[in-house]
Amino acid sequence: MITKLVFTLFINLWLFQCLFGSDSIPAGNVSGHWVLANSPYKIYGNILLPFNSSLEIDSGVVVIFQGHFDFQVRGRITALGTSTQNIIFTANGSWWGIRIAGISPSQDSSYFINCKVEKGNAGGTNEYANGGAFYISYYSKLRIASCIITNNTAHNNGGGIYFNHSSPVISGNIISNNVANNEGGGIYCSYSAPKITDNTISYNGQGIYCKNSAPLIAGNIIKNNGLSSGIDCESCSPSIINNIISYNGMGIYANLSAPFVTGNVIHHNTAPYGAGIRCVFNSSPLITNNTFAYNTATTYGGALYCSQSSSPVVKNNILWGNIATGGGNQLALDQTSHPSFYNCDVQGGSAMFYYFEAPGTFTGTYINNINVDPLFSNPSNYDYSLQSTSQCIDAGTLDTTGLGLPETDLTGGPRICNSHVDIGAYENCTITGNKDFSSDFSSLKIYPDPSSNIITIETSGQQVKCHLSMINLNGKNIFIREITENKTTLDISNLTGGVYFVRIAVEKRVLTGKFIKH
Repeated sequence: MITKLVFTLFINLWLFQCLFGSDSIPAGNVSGHWVLANSPYKIYGNILLPFNSSLEIDSGVVVIFQGHFDFQVRGRITALGTSTQNIIFTANGSWWGIRIAGISPSQDSSYFINCKVEKGNAGGTNEYANGGAFYISYYSKLRIASCIITNNTAHNNGGGIYFNHSSPVISGNIISNNVANNEGGGIYCSYSAPKITDNTISYNGQGIYCKNSAPLIAGNIIKNNGLSSGIDCESCSPSIINNIISYNGMGIYANLSAPFVTGNVIHHNTAPYGAGIRCVFNSSPLITNNTFAYNTATTYGGALYCSQSSSPVVKNNILWGNIATGGGNQLALDQTSHPSFYNCDVQGGSAMFYYFEAPGTFTGTYINNINVDPLFSNPSNYDYSLQSTSQCIDAGTLDTTGLGLPETDLTGGPRICNSHVDIGAYENCTITGNKDFSSDFSSLKIYPDPSSNIITIETSGQQVKCHLSMINLNGKNIFIREITENKTTLDISNLTGGVYFVRIAVEKRVLTGKFIKH
């Protein structure tokens, strides 16, 4: 009898391998090591990585779900791809995505690095309607970095990633073309404080939605997220720092929220109300050192809109080139809202602020503001840094206490030069007289400009050891190298066309320049 049973089990296993292959995974528990030699791994049911178990996945492995199954994670997973060999999670049709929940706080950290996660579909009910690619609940020891999260959907919230009571690190990812029927096409966070940094979040139904949360949102490119907002804050206090927020339905929406908004370029967003930032229901953000440019409101408030007792503090910002067809190119507000403006460059001045309920003269605080062309360097190429003759240079508030300014601006250069902050998102920094340079080290030349292949970077004096870095228009470091000569030649033939910044730095002293790659 035992012999017959063993034979039957052997035959069943042999038939499974013949039908599905040795790299096929049936429903049930998984752990161990998935290697490239056995790839692709075909999943034929719901799988679970149990608590106190681990799964390591090698770079280049492809995981293909053969039906609408899920991957429940309770243990530790390390999916470490490389930039040239991503780990791919996909499906024949669609799948439930990766669901990380119910993990003990003692469980070791998990990692998804250089992975691609696609075709997730949270199409169920309750929590199974959230998190197309990733559903993360009550777990913070997680890092998702340098991944591509694309073409995922959620029936409710979080087309790309859904957080609940979780504070993971989400860094350097491309999060694109995800859809949620309710909120958070790209990212949804509830009662969470994730670090969302240096990602490109684009072409989602909505960029980031946060509710009762305090995320750090820094260094991201948040663009082209449909008719909805780039960032939606509901009863939140996020830190929104040094992002490019453009071509969304609205830049930032604040409802019962007090976001800290600093160092961002918010441009070319289009919405009925408040295309740059819309503040409603007692929202009073601190808005410092941003550049609002060429946003369009089809009704009121091209750059800013304040209603229902919303009174933001607005310091050191540029509001220029914004349009509102109904009134208030730079600001539209109601009688219950009392924003304060300090040391801003406001096109048209406060005389152009618009009370949309009953037109009248602005009665809020308006101190040390100017109304002059900020002299953007090259706005047609989205370069909103300042020309050297701009009156916004060194024109910010003398006292920056409480502003919470970051150490660097979008180019990676110092946020404050010459002991006086500039107005806007970019600092115009030219420092002379450094002990590490010769006495005539006072200028930086980059030639030819424009260039297609080779550029020469030259300073006016002999240098000792310093650091040269190149940054693209989105604030991303292309490379950093150490130099000791006053003339350096670089091959830029592999760069994409556009504007690039060059920084030469010793300690906190910096020379900056830029060039155009054709």
